[in-house]
Amino acid sequence: MKKFFFAAGLLLAAATVAQAETPQIGYRGFVDVDYNWGKVSSFGKESQSTNFMGYSTTHGYQINPNLFVGGGFMYSQEIAPLYVDVRTDQKWGNFTPFADLRLGHSLSGTGTYYMAPSVGYRFSLYKNLGVNLSVGATFRGWLDNKDEISAGLFSTKQKFNTLGFVRVGFDF
Repeated sequence: MKKFFFAAGLLLAAATVAQAETPQIGYRGFVDVDYNWGKVSSFGKESQSTNFMGYSTTHGYQINPNLFVGGGFMYSQEIAPLYVDVRTDQKWGNFTPFADLRLGHSLSGTGTYYMAPSVGYRFSLYKNLGVNLSVGATFRGWLDNKDEISAGLFSTKQKFNTLGFVRVGFDF
């Protein structure tokens, strides 16, 4: 475990002294790990505190140095959505913040809708390689009547959860 934290610290130290670069136009991919926490409710159950890890991969096209559009898949113990991702990367001197928004629908069969806005910082390692660190919120909603889910109907029996997250990953 000490080796993991040493390697992570070394990577972040190297990234902080790296030259700020904006992403190159063309294909761009992301591999991320996030830690989620908050209160969730399940069908017919009271809200419970939870925390869990999520893993995602996103692939798409960097339209210009500031705009990325793509799609991806996330997997965790709580949700497994396919999503569309829109991201803006900025460069203010050597400061390289970003904001992104993921919108999607879960494959887990519960009719879960997924939205995850976040803001963060990109550490450039090389022109087409970076480390991303972000914070955000995951908003999930679903219907708790399975007949209505299969019919695609909305009702007053909708449930909604909000979770906070911290995400770290690589872009290439």
